[in-house]
Amino acid sequence: MKFKFSVKDILNKGRTSIENIEVIKEWLLTVKEDFVPSTIQDELVVLFLLSCDNDIDLTKKTVSAYYRLRKEAPEIHDDRNTKREDIRKALNTLRMITVPIRTFGVRHIVKLRPDPLTKYFTYLGEGVPIQFVGLHFMNGNYFLDKLMSMLRLFISPDVLERIHVHPEGWNPMELLPKECLPKEVGGDLGLEEELTKKTMDFFKEREDFWEEEETMRKRIIK
Repeated sequence: MKFKFSVKDILNKGRTSIENIEVIKEWLLTVKEDFVPSTIQDELVVLFLLSCDNDIDLTKKTVSAYYRLRKEAPEIHDDRNTKREDIRKALNTLRMITVPIRTFGVRHIVKLRPDPLTKYFTYLGEGVPIQFVGLHFMNGNYFLDKLMSMLRLFISPDVLERIHVHPEGWNPMELLPKECLPKEVGGDLGLEEELTKKTMDFFKEREDFWEEEETMRKRIIK
Protein backbone atom coordinates (compact mmCIF):
# COMPACT_ATOMS: atom_id res chain seq x y z
CA MET A 1 0.00 0.00 0.00
CA LYS A 2 1.16 3.54 -0.74
CA PHE A 3 1.51 5.91 2.18
CA LYS A 4 2.07 9.67 2.01
CA PHE A 5 5.19 9.52 4.16
CA SER A 6 8.38 7.48 4.31
CA VAL A 7 9.77 5.51 7.21
CA LYS A 8 13.15 7.11 6.56
CA ASP A 9 11.74 10.62 7.09
CA ILE A 10 10.07 9.59 10.34
CA LEU A 11 13.30 8.04 11.60
CA ASN A 12 15.33 11.10 10.58
CA LYS A 13 12.98 13.29 12.61
CA GLY A 14 13.50 11.08 15.64
CA ARG A 15 9.81 10.30 16.04
CA THR A 16 10.47 6.57 16.47
CA SER A 17 13.41 4.19 16.14
CA ILE A 18 14.36 1.25 13.96
CA GLU A 19 14.63 -0.76 17.18
CA ASN A 20 10.96 -0.12 17.99
CA ILE A 21 9.95 -1.10 14.47
CA GLU A 22 11.90 -4.35 14.70
CA VAL A 23 10.39 -5.19 18.10
CA ILE A 24 6.86 -4.97 16.67
CA LYS A 25 7.78 -6.91 13.52
CA GLU A 26 9.33 -9.71 15.60
CA TRP A 27 6.29 -9.75 17.89
CA LEU A 28 3.95 -10.13 14.90
CA LEU A 29 5.69 -13.39 14.03
CA THR A 30 4.67 -14.80 17.41
CA VAL A 31 1.05 -13.60 17.59
CA LYS A 32 -1.42 -16.50 17.84
CA GLU A 33 -4.65 -14.68 16.96
CA ASP A 34 -5.70 -15.72 13.47
CA PHE A 35 -6.91 -12.21 12.59
CA VAL A 36 -3.49 -10.56 13.10
CA PRO A 37 -1.06 -10.87 10.16
CA SER A 38 2.47 -12.17 10.67
CA THR A 39 3.89 -9.28 8.69
CA ILE A 40 2.72 -5.76 7.89
CA GLN A 41 4.33 -2.86 6.08
CA ASP A 42 6.90 -0.83 7.98
CA GLU A 43 4.82 2.30 7.35
CA LEU A 44 1.86 0.76 9.16
CA VAL A 45 4.09 -0.32 12.02
CA VAL A 46 5.27 3.29 12.27
CA LEU A 47 1.67 4.58 12.38
CA PHE A 48 0.87 2.28 15.27
CA LEU A 49 4.01 3.29 17.15
CA LEU A 50 3.36 7.01 16.69
CA SER A 51 -0.27 6.69 17.74
CA CYS A 52 0.89 5.03 20.97
CA ASP A 53 3.80 7.41 21.68
CA ASN A 54 6.20 4.50 21.10
CA ASP A 55 4.77 2.57 24.05
CA ILE A 56 5.53 -0.99 22.90
CA ASP A 57 2.91 -2.77 25.02
CA LEU A 58 0.20 -0.30 24.03
CA THR A 59 1.23 -0.61 20.37
CA LYS A 60 0.80 -4.39 20.53
CA LYS A 61 -2.66 -4.01 22.06
CA THR A 62 -3.63 -1.45 19.41
CA VAL A 63 -2.46 -3.65 16.53
CA SER A 64 -4.49 -6.59 17.88
CA ALA A 65 -7.55 -4.39 18.43
CA TYR A 66 -7.22 -2.87 14.95
CA TYR A 67 -7.46 -6.23 13.19
CA ARG A 68 -9.94 -7.80 15.61
CA LEU A 69 -12.40 -4.92 15.45
CA ARG A 70 -12.15 -4.65 11.67
CA LYS A 71 -12.92 -8.36 11.36
CA GLU A 72 -15.86 -8.07 13.76
CA ALA A 73 -17.39 -5.07 11.97
CA PRO A 74 -17.27 -5.61 8.19
CA GLU A 75 -20.34 -3.38 7.86
CA ILE A 76 -18.11 -0.48 8.94
CA HIS A 77 -14.69 -1.36 7.55
CA ASP A 78 -15.33 -3.24 4.31
CA ASP A 79 -16.41 -2.05 0.85
CA ARG A 80 -15.52 1.58 1.55
CA ASN A 81 -16.62 2.97 -1.77
CA THR A 82 -17.94 6.51 -2.16
CA LYS A 83 -20.35 5.28 -4.84
CA ARG A 84 -22.33 3.35 -2.21
CA GLU A 85 -25.62 5.11 -1.53
CA ASP A 86 -25.33 4.95 2.27
CA ILE A 87 -21.77 6.27 2.22
CA ARG A 88 -22.70 9.06 -0.20
CA LYS A 89 -25.50 10.17 2.11
CA ALA A 90 -23.11 10.20 5.07
CA LEU A 91 -20.48 12.14 3.12
CA ASN A 92 -23.04 14.68 1.99
CA THR A 93 -23.64 15.60 5.65
CA LEU A 94 -19.97 15.46 6.62
CA ARG A 95 -18.53 18.34 8.60
CA MET A 96 -15.36 19.22 10.46
CA ILE A 97 -14.27 17.82 13.82
CA THR A 98 -16.85 20.07 15.49
CA VAL A 99 -20.32 18.77 14.64
CA PRO A 100 -23.36 21.11 14.73
CA ILE A 101 -26.39 19.11 15.88
CA ARG A 102 -29.10 21.72 16.27
CA THR A 103 -31.55 19.55 14.29
CA PHE A 104 -30.73 16.29 16.08
CA GLY A 105 -33.94 14.84 17.50
CA VAL A 106 -35.89 11.79 18.57
CA ARG A 107 -36.20 10.42 15.02
CA HIS A 108 -32.41 10.20 14.85
CA ILE A 109 -32.18 8.38 18.18
CA VAL A 110 -34.77 5.83 17.06
CA LYS A 111 -32.69 5.02 13.97
CA LEU A 112 -29.46 4.52 15.90
CA ARG A 113 -28.59 0.92 16.71
CA PRO A 114 -26.40 0.09 19.74
CA ASP A 115 -24.31 -2.63 18.06
CA PRO A 116 -22.68 -0.57 15.27
CA LEU A 117 -22.31 2.40 17.61
CA THR A 118 -20.49 0.24 20.12
CA LYS A 119 -18.23 -1.21 17.43
CA TYR A 120 -17.44 2.21 15.99
CA PHE A 121 -16.58 3.90 19.27
CA THR A 122 -14.63 0.88 20.52
CA TYR A 123 -12.54 1.00 17.35
CA LEU A 124 -12.10 4.74 17.75
CA GLY A 125 -10.85 4.31 21.30
CA GLU A 126 -8.80 1.13 20.99
CA GLY A 127 -7.91 0.27 17.40
CA VAL A 128 -7.54 3.29 15.16
CA PRO A 129 -3.83 4.09 14.58
CA ILE A 130 -4.09 7.78 15.44
CA GLN A 131 -4.15 9.62 18.74
CA PHE A 132 -7.86 10.05 19.41
CA VAL A 133 -7.94 13.19 21.54
CA GLY A 134 -11.65 13.84 21.47
CA LEU A 135 -14.90 14.30 19.57
CA HIS A 136 -16.78 17.57 20.02
CA PHE A 137 -20.44 18.28 19.28
CA MET A 138 -21.79 21.81 19.01
CA ASN A 139 -25.30 23.04 19.87
CA GLY A 140 -26.14 20.20 22.22
CA ASN A 141 -29.78 19.58 23.08
CA TYR A 142 -32.07 17.35 25.14
CA PHE A 143 -32.06 14.53 22.60
CA LEU A 144 -28.28 14.39 22.41
CA ASP A 145 -28.17 14.15 26.20
CA LYS A 146 -30.45 11.13 25.88
CA LEU A 147 -28.16 9.65 23.24
CA MET A 148 -25.14 10.10 25.52
CA SER A 149 -27.04 8.37 28.32
CA MET A 150 -27.67 5.45 25.98
CA LEU A 151 -24.04 5.31 24.88
CA ARG A 152 -22.89 5.01 28.49
CA LEU A 153 -24.45 1.54 28.55
CA PHE A 154 -22.33 0.27 25.66
CA ILE A 155 -19.12 2.31 25.42
CA SER A 156 -16.09 2.23 27.70
CA PRO A 157 -15.65 5.12 30.16
CA ASP A 158 -12.26 5.90 28.62
CA VAL A 159 -13.89 6.67 25.26
CA LEU A 160 -16.83 8.50 26.81
CA GLU A 161 -14.45 10.85 28.62
CA ARG A 162 -13.24 12.04 25.22
CA ILE A 163 -16.71 12.80 23.81
CA HIS A 164 -17.77 16.38 24.55
CA VAL A 165 -21.14 18.05 24.00
CA HIS A 166 -21.18 21.85 24.01
CA PRO A 167 -24.30 24.01 24.46
CA GLU A 168 -25.60 26.40 21.83
CA GLY A 169 -23.53 29.55 21.79
CA TRP A 170 -20.28 27.79 22.67
CA ASN A 171 -17.30 29.32 20.87
CA PRO A 172 -15.14 26.57 19.30
CA MET A 173 -12.16 28.95 19.36
CA GLU A 174 -12.01 28.27 23.09
CA LEU A 175 -10.65 24.89 22.06
CA LEU A 176 -9.34 25.10 18.50
CA PRO A 177 -7.19 27.72 16.73
CA LYS A 178 -8.77 29.81 13.96
CA GLU A 179 -6.67 28.13 11.29
CA CYS A 180 -8.39 24.82 12.10
CA LEU A 181 -11.99 26.06 11.86
CA PRO A 182 -14.32 26.84 8.93
CA LYS A 183 -15.47 30.35 8.14
CA GLU A 184 -18.99 29.70 9.44
CA VAL A 185 -17.66 29.69 13.01
CA GLY A 186 -15.11 32.49 12.53
CA GLY A 187 -12.20 30.38 11.37
CA ASP A 188 -9.62 30.92 8.65
CA LEU A 189 -10.39 27.81 6.64
CA GLY A 190 -12.80 27.79 3.72
CA LEU A 191 -16.54 27.40 3.87
CA GLU A 192 -17.90 24.11 5.20
CA GLU A 193 -19.22 23.24 1.73
CA GLU A 194 -15.76 23.72 0.23
CA LEU A 195 -14.09 21.70 2.98
CA THR A 196 -16.62 18.91 2.60
CA LYS A 197 -15.89 18.71 -1.13
CA LYS A 198 -12.15 18.53 -0.45
CA THR A 199 -12.75 15.75 2.06
CA MET A 200 -14.92 13.81 -0.40
CA ASP A 201 -12.27 14.20 -3.09
CA PHE A 202 -9.69 12.88 -0.64
CA PHE A 203 -11.89 9.87 0.16
CA LYS A 204 -12.26 9.11 -3.54
CA GLU A 205 -8.48 9.26 -3.96
CA ARG A 206 -8.09 6.76 -1.13
CA GLU A 207 -10.49 4.14 -2.48
CA ASP A 208 -7.72 2.09 -4.09
CA PHE A 209 -5.78 2.22 -0.82
CA TRP A 210 -8.79 1.02 1.17
CA GLU A 211 -9.52 -1.75 -1.32
CA GLU A 212 -5.92 -2.96 -1.13
CA GLU A 213 -5.99 -2.81 2.67
CA GLU A 214 -9.18 -4.87 2.79
CA THR A 215 -7.77 -7.44 0.35
CA MET A 216 -4.55 -7.82 2.34
CA ARG A 217 -6.48 -8.08 5.62
CA LYS A 218 -8.66 -10.88 4.28
CA ARG A 219 -5.69 -12.83 2.96
CA ILE A 220 -4.33 -13.46 6.45
CA ILE A 221 -3.51 -17.16 6.77
CA LYS A 222 -1.98 -18.72 9.87
